[in-house]
Amino acid sequence: PRTIEEWKAWHAPEHWESFQQALAPCFAGEADHYVHEFPATLKDGSVRWLLQRGTAERDRDGRIVRLYGTTIDIT
Repeated sequence: PRTIEEWKAWHAPEHWESFQQALAPCFAGEADHYVHEFPATLKDGSVRWLLQRGTAERDRDGRIVRLYGTTIDIT
């Protein structure tokens, strides 16, 4: 996903908060990596469990300029 809307579309409302909690240490400057596991409903209606691992890329001032990582189906 490239936008916050795309990230939200992957998460059911009840799992969005846990994703935000996984990212919070990155945005607070306390961590550079995050891990999040959650169920995602695909377009065909099937549910898959996904594992996201990512890294926060920062500028010289320590602000996050990009998040990048992987999403793996762990169903």
